[in-house]
Amino acid sequence: MEAGEGERYSLSRLRSSSLEIREKGSEILREQLNTAQKELRLKDEECERLSRVREQLEQELEELTASLFEEAHKMVREANTKQAAAEKQLKEAQGKVCLSACLPCLSVCLCIVI
Repeated sequence: MEAGEGERYSLSRLRSSSLEIREKGSEILREQLNTAQKELRLKDEECERLSRVREQLEQELEELTASLFEEAHKMVREANTKQAAAEKQLKEAQGKVCLSACLPCLSVCLCIVI
């Protein structure tokens, strides 16, 4: 082999090796890109799923809060109604006690209504 042929052969081998390295590097980068894209899709899907779960929980919380306030208002109304009825019964009972205490004597009655 002559000197010129040896140099051309070495240069040809270097070019071939350089091309193989670039192709292998490109292949590795494509695989990494595909893997990253798959992971991104999975993360996007998980984000969408979690977003739907959050929206559902917010809706349930809103409904429960409304229900709780409705129940609280109902309980307050019932308590107010019972209190008013109890106060009315107390006044009626006090009036009866006062009248029964005053009737036998038929004199001036000093009943204090509380």
